[in-house]
Amino acid sequence: MDKNEHTAKVTGTKTVKLNKNQTLSLYKDKEQELNKVASKIKEVEALLNEIIRAKSTLDEIKNSKPSDSVLINIGAGILIDCNIANKKEAKITLPGNILIDKELDIIIKDIQNRENELNKLRTEFLQNYNQTIKVLNTFSYALNTLAKQEAKSKSTVEETDIN
Repeated sequence: MDKNEHTAKVTGTKTVKLNKNQTLSLYKDKEQELNKVASKIKEVEALLNEIIRAKSTLDEIKNSKPSDSVLINIGAGILIDCNIANKKEAKITLPGNILIDKELDIIIKDIQNRENELNKLRTEFLQNYNQTIKVLNTFSYALNTLAKQEAKSKSTVEETDIN
């Protein structure tokens, strides 16, 4: 085996011989993949937070009394005090800015289904993230081993030169 090669178990069942440049290149590719997966996880978590807040708000509205009022955030730190006129339905926005009325119970059920789907997707992304970290650790180990081999070879060469 060449001093710039290292044997790495990439999948657990397949052994691949890579030189230092190949290992570095694959490491960088996996780092980029890890960053993309992390970004997707953040996006899914943001959607989950939005859905959870919406579901919680709808539950509160559904269980509110006719005399209860809510504060509506219209942006720029401005809140408006409002009374809820209809506790049984809400408006849903469809593509093309189309508004439809839908019962709160149905909306809550739809939101719960979306939340379940997003949780499954988040789990898949987390598994992919963890698997990518394992691969990165394998490449990191290989690079460290190569560096040690190079340092050892260099010190052996220097000793030979001195004698």
